[in-house]
Amino acid sequence: MSIIYDALKKVERSTNKDIITEVNKERSASKLTSYLLYALVACAGIFAANIMFGIFSPPVASPKTAKIAKPAAKETSSPIPPKAAPAVIVEAKIEPMIPPLMLNGVFFSKNQGYALINNKVVKQGDSVEGIKVRKINLDDVELETSTGVKFKLTTQSR
Repeated sequence: MSIIYDALKKVERSTNKDIITEVNKERSASKLTSYLLYALVACAGIFAANIMFGIFSPPVASPKTAKIAKPAAKETSSPIPPKAAPAVIVEAKIEPMIPPLMLNGVFFSKNQGYALINNKVVKQGDSVEGIKVRKINLDDVELETSTGVKFKLTTQSR
């Protein structure tokens, strides 16, 4: 009977070792799964913060103004070689888009010409939408922006 008893004990020990090994594998697999889950949640949080706050994207210059770097003027009177001068930041205005203008018609009264632009009557020297009327001709009107850009509006009958 002792031989059978010894054999049963050996089987029981090997079965217990297999069960313990399987339990340990399951525990390590569940730990790995939880670590991967934490890493996934952290990545999703960083992604969401980047979308909401733009953490990793560079700042965008506004379309109205742009910063232009100009080097400082060189000094020739000094015998010591000049050091690298820091860049000077100058803010430059970018020409705004010309508003949509439509020449509806041109008419003359005595020696004065009048134009109908965007359904407003204007004469030479007047402004419409911030654009100055330079000259009124029979078929077109010459205009100029505040920065000196000149252009013409023509009637659509051409």
